[in-house]
Amino acid sequence: MIDRVDALEARMKQLEAALEIERKINQAQTETLARRQQALIRHERQTRRGLEVLAAALLGFLGFSLVVLSGLRLEFGWGTFALPANLFESGALVAGATAAAKYFLDRQRESTETPPQPASKQAAE
Repeated sequence: MIDRVDALEARMKQLEAALEIERKINQAQTETLARRQQALIRHERQTRRGLEVLAAALLGFLGFSLVVLSGLRLEFGWGTFALPANLFESGALVAGATAAAKYFLDRQRESTETPPQPASKQAAE
């Protein structure tokens, strides 16, 4: 009878050791997955920022190009090529909209990336 109890106790210790090993493996896998997810989130944010900057630069270039080319007149042997003067207003509008969109995106990024302050710090300010 004592041999059976000892055998059961030994088996319990083996099972507990196996469970502890499994817990450690699961914890390591969870930490690895969390690190990978954080890396993917950082990469996605950087890609999105790059696309935002590219879009703002292209719209700004288009707006300022319209401003520069407004009222342009070119004389050719077959006739005159003229761009309307209202391109100035259109270009200024596009450039202004680009600046506003960039400002909005910057403020939105700051609000999402700035961690909230604890209540004790807010009360002190």
